[in-house]
Amino acid sequence: MGTVRIVAAVILAIAAAGVADRRANPQTPGSAIGPEAALPRGVHPETRNRLSPLDPARLSDRMKKVYADAVAASPGGYPQGVAAIRLHRSGVDVRWDARIGRRLSELAIITIAREYDQPYEWSLHEMEALAVGLEPQIVDVVRYRGPLTGVGEKETAIINSGARSAGTRSRWRPTCAR
Repeated sequence: MGTVRIVAAVILAIAAAGVADRRANPQTPGSAIGPEAALPRGVHPETRNRLSPLDPARLSDRMKKVYADAVAASPGGYPQGVAAIRLHRSGVDVRWDARIGRRLSELAIITIAREYDQPYEWSLHEMEALAVGLEPQIVDVVRYRGPLTGVGEKETAIINSGARSAGTRSRWRPTCAR
């Protein structure tokens, strides 16, 4: 227990020193989050990230509403941060609007969640996959890394791709103990 307290004290001291340094020199890049902060090269001041600002005229009607909501919530009058990133079709929109459909999209998500042993992602997306029509037998194939016999061609391709992207064997066999 003594070692944990020492490590915690060191971490707090380092954090406090960093905060004091930023307060003493507010022009240090990345030290402030306000509009006056110096931004790293390649970061757009409008979006506050590396993605360029969006042209609202090129957005779908649904995305125009999301854009308008992001503008209304932003003190700068244009989407910033997470809102700007999501407007670039990152994050949840990819899941909802995937060309392969929700059923196969959720299969891809649970495949990767299983391969990287992510129980939180698995638990959320397993329920979602079942809700959008993914068969429980296919969910069990992913869960237990079972054989792909009787699994459809598209489902097999997604499961094998997920296993390969995670660096496991391409034939969807149980991996070695970790």
